Amino acid sequence: MEKGGIIFFKTKKLDQIKNFYVENFDMEIFLDQKKCVILKYENLLLGFCDSDEVENSGVITFFYESKKEVEKKYEKLKKFITVDLKTNPYFKIYHFYIKDPEGRDVEVQHFLDKISEVC
Repeated sequence: MEKGGIIFFKTKKLDQIKNFYVENFDMEIFLDQKKCVILKYENLLLGFCDSDEVENSGVITFFYESKKEVEKKYEKLKKFITVDLKTNPYFKIYHFYIKDPEGRDVEVQHFLDKISEVC
């Protein structure tokens, strides 16, 4: 495995957050250290660590190869949606936003232009 990086967030609801990302985004448990869990989806590693505060700045973005995949996620995640499914012509993306159980912004998107392989 090539070395990369991990983005960590503080959480008050470690188990709930872990289950949210595993169940809704097919993330795998890369490493579970009881007080911290690292989740993996393709080349994305997210870490969540038990804390007495919530860290929810920034945007976690999952991108998919087709509009159809984004639409399937849209149907699955309808109850969490904060910004409806739409095309952004400036950035040439098809996307929507949700909030995770602790209020983190999560974007689900497809690049309309062909992009180079990143992993």
